Amino acid sequence: MDWQLKSLTIEFMEWGEFKGSYVGKITFANGNKDAFTFTLSTDETAKYLEVIAEKVGLSASELGQKVIESLKFLPANGQPMLQIG
Repeated sequence: MDWQLKSLTIEFMEWGEFKGSYVGKITFANGNKDAFTFTLSTDETAKYLEVIAEKVGLSASELGQKVIESLKFLPANGQPMLQIG
């Protein structure tokens, strides 16, 4: 059986049995749709965030640039259309 990773999520629970803690879920695309849920401490969650922090920052920056361009405040060439002051 092929245990190919399909998804990995970490979510802070705001209600229910695990309120106030992080819960991870891992799902495999193995024909049986197997999934496992596990709890994580704040320190364990921080380790995952350290791995992805730089990419999250880059993605957010790229998204911000696309939003600005879509609003026509800054064309694709990077030169402002409006100058204030």
